Amino acid sequence: MTLLITGADSTLGRALTATLAGTIQVRAISAYDGDLRDPQFVEQVLQGINSVVHLAPFVTRMPNVLDSFDLAARGTHHLAALSAKLGVKRFVLASSLALFRPEDAAQFRVNESFRPRPTTDPDHLCSWLGEVSTRETVRVNGLSTACLRFGEIVDDAAIAAAIAAAAQPSAAWLHVDDAVHAIQRALEIEIKGWYIAHISAGPDALVIPGRAKSEPFNFVASKTLPKGSLTVTPRTFAQIPPIGRPVRNVAILGAGGPLGTAITDELAKSYTLRLCDLKPVEELLETLKPQAPGAPLPTPPAAPHEWRAVDVRDPQQVLAACEGMDAIINVTVIRNDVAGCFQVNMNGAYNVMQAALTHRIHRVVHTGPYQVVSKGAASYEWDYELREDMPPRPGIEWLYLLSKLCGQEIVKIIARQHGFSVPALNFATFVNHEVPYGENINPLSVSWQDSARAIRNALEVESLPTPFELFHIGTDLPHDNFVNEKPKRLLGWKPQHSLDNFYRR
Repeated sequence: MTLLITGADSTLGRALTATLAGTIQVRAISAYDGDLRDPQFVEQVLQGINSVVHLAPFVTRMPNVLDSFDLAARGTHHLAALSAKLGVKRFVLASSLALFRPEDAAQFRVNESFRPRPTTDPDHLCSWLGEVSTRETVRVNGLSTACLRFGEIVDDAAIAAAIAAAAQPSAAWLHVDDAVHAIQRALEIEIKGWYIAHISAGPDALVIPGRAKSEPFNFVASKTLPKGSLTVTPRTFAQIPPIGRPVRNVAILGAGGPLGTAITDELAKSYTLRLCDLKPVEELLETLKPQAPGAPLPTPPAAPHEWRAVDVRDPQQVLAACEGMDAIINVTVIRNDVAGCFQVNMNGAYNVMQAALTHRIHRVVHTGPYQVVSKGAASYEWDYELREDMPPRPGIEWLYLLSKLCGQEIVKIIARQHGFSVPALNFATFVNHEVPYGENINPLSVSWQDSARAIRNALEVESLPTPFELFHIGTDLPHDNFVNEKPKRLLGWKPQHSLDNFYRR
């Protein structure tokens, strides 16, 4: 076996390298050796490797939190995708049992069937983004992958230091030697596709072992740890109160695109708009062409509306753009540049939500592409009555979709943690109903005007059942491929352009 270990400069990475280096060929790398977001570097370090242990999302943090997210999502995708391409037989991803609520773990036997509940703690988000990116990548390429969720890794020195400081032992602790043993088992057993196992210190742990203690894993922690208390403090977070005044000022990020333009036309008579895009509108218009036949183009705003050049990748620019606003509409997007996709669609979404949190802006309208477009056996390609709340299947043929899914996950986590009201509208194809488009249109299509009306309804809806609600926005078409019942019911939206003329003989 030839093994690649990422995040090798961590406690777990060093212990794993020391244990295995005498028996197999180990290539151990850290963030100092190269950037996993660089496909050329990844391909280089994978040469001759037949197994990978990817610790980086669990242990590696960059000086800038946005770079940490990017490494966990984009870097993980490159590593998993190229591992499959180059013939790697086993991929082991390290993740965290801290993704579960401690109050749930103290009450229930939290096993692998429980849904993770990450918070906005960067450690949680990095581990979760690593899971999402790996899961969606190996779903497509079939790479044999074990996702091991570990407790809090401690070694003898850390335990001794805690005891010396009279610190309360934690029921979340896991000795590093037991974590190493679990990774060894994950490299040995037969696995097909995506496999999750919880790795903890035994029956007294906060999260007790589930699948890992059974066949074929047969993991048993051997290290005796000081017994920690199962009495935990429930997670509590500051809540964003509903706005107590009429919404008058609205920031639209991505206003220079056709959807942003359609929204501006829809809202300009009702609200004071701060229109934001990467460049001044006059500069955009010098090179901008319609995205599709009949797609709208922006125009310079007239008072009281204003235009601001804002880079959604820059947290300070986003923070300044949202100051004084009552609501935010985020329609920023990058589609065809891999690095830009994750920086705009994922990190940009994080920046928008952080700005909303800072300025106490309750209503954020988030947008993105529908996430059920993967092809092949694991897809919904030949299913009908597709709904918003189905598990995503973005595929990896177009990383724009995966980057948007990662951003959507971040928005959902922040919204739920702080009690925002975030309607998230997912689209596929926009059509000018008066312009010939072709013989067929996407089964989830909507006119530019109806899409803007959906955004208006999402902006103005009084309340939502939960802090984050996802909607497919598509018009009424005769094939029953997608169902638009939810936006009709919760947003009061009704498309005015059926577009069924594109299907008529």
